[in-house]
Amino acid sequence: IGRELEYVHGTPTTMSNTPLLATGTDLVVESTLGFPESGAIWVGDVYATYTSKLAQIFQGLSTATRLLPIPEKTVVTLHTFSAPPE
Repeated sequence: IGRELEYVHGTPTTMSNTPLLATGTDLVVESTLGFPESGAIWVGDVYATYTSKLAQIFQGLSTATRLLPIPEKTVVTLHTFSAPPE
């Protein structure tokens, strides 16, 4: 399903396989394919950064708001930066 979501969104997208609890720093997802080795993601409407990844896990997750728990099957999307027009 990750590839289908990426096609629709145009950016790397996946879904969480397990809930993310307030004490959690790892997020298990369907796939991290297409995501950089470290970076920023949106987990639903929660902005988070991660320090590394495995095939199906974002590791070292940190959120500014800690609006947790986040349920399983939440859409996870790469946070992309846009450059201002010249």
